[in-house]
Amino acid sequence: MKRLMILRHAQTAPAGEGGDRERKLTPQGLEDARMLGETMKAKNYVPDFILCSPVTRTRQTLDQIAATLGKIQTEFQKVIYEGGYEEILSLVRSVDDSCMALLVVGHNPAIHQFAASMAREDHDLMNSLSSGYAPATLTVLDVPRASWADLQPGENSIIDLIET
Repeated sequence: MKRLMILRHAQTAPAGEGGDRERKLTPQGLEDARMLGETMKAKNYVPDFILCSPVTRTRQTLDQIAATLGKIQTEFQKVIYEGGYEEILSLVRSVDDSCMALLVVGHNPAIHQFAASMAREDHDLMNSLSSGYAPATLTVLDVPRASWADLQPGENSIIDLIET
């Protein structure tokens, strides 16, 4: 069984001179991301591999988490920033099967749609997941497949939903 973790970046400041791609985390966002890293470590939600949007706010979120979890192999993929749900699903399906626990760090609305679509609808946490996806929200799913290429929407069990 594989584990899929889906994270929206932490709280950001409004876009400045650098535009949307250069938006930075607020002090609260930095703290939320740091605390999320501690929670992930305490619950043993440690990925083998990370797919992350390359923009500033997702990198900062990941840096705060990595301060607790340590260095983890990461690929920065612009499709997570530029694409939608289908592109994220396609990217995850391309992950090497040696990866047992995957973290995807992205942006709303695509990352929320991806998380909600991947989860089985018969779980108690589905109502919370369906109601929104605030900054620094992490969905943890167990995937009943041996290969990422076989990942299917609606069949993965929600293990945890962490909202900071």
